[in-house]
Amino acid sequence: MRKSLLISERSTGRTRFSMLETIRQFAEEQLVARGEAETIRRAHARYFVEREADVMALWDNPRQREAYAWFAVELANLRTAFRWAADQNDLDAAATLVTYASLLGVETENYEHIAWVEELIELARAVGHPRLATLYAVAALCYFAGRVEEAAEYADAARLLIDSGDFDEMPYGGEGVLAAPYCMIGQPERGVEWCRAQLTRHRDLHDYAYDQIDQARAELDAAANRRHSRV
Repeated sequence: MRKSLLISERSTGRTRFSMLETIRQFAEEQLVARGEAETIRRAHARYFVEREADVMALWDNPRQREAYAWFAVELANLRTAFRWAADQNDLDAAATLVTYASLLGVETENYEHIAWVEELIELARAVGHPRLATLYAVAALCYFAGRVEEAAEYADAARLLIDSGDFDEMPYGGEGVLAAPYCMIGQPERGVEWCRAQLTRHRDLHDYAYDQIDQARAELDAAANRRHSRV
């Protein structure tokens, strides 16, 4: 009988390998003893950083469900990669991971990334990291967790950086999501103003801006109807 320390899993259409936790811990101890643990952890994190383009290409086309399926399978690996990058103060890697994990996460009702990004913001602000505006935008997604006032504050911070022109543009149309927190705090007109300004700049907002304008208009119409009914 052939024996293996690895367990193969083929139910997803691809063969994946796992191992018992006790075996994983033993293997990690051996890597530490041989001084190779950090090299392996760095390579692991780098692999998932470099998957951003491929995974988000799936997300940005009709095969989007494949991106969400990949995220569900790889969440533990993404978490481990982020933890290593953050602990090593590798802001480039950590910011990349949290950017694309956040977009995949919110669409699958997983908001773990909010804690990830809030851990990075102060470090990124201290060095003026080029993805700082994006990190604020990711943090603004905390309105999904009911933290609407904080979300609006993060959106304000992101807008200031975008308007300054000193930071990288947000990938994947991230500017468009910044309007949502204003609707949540009862200021939909600010959301409309922001989205229209970004569309005037000819940014590729992946329809987020149009969606947010529609939502904000609905909020304004509802408010007008309430005022009218009281008259």
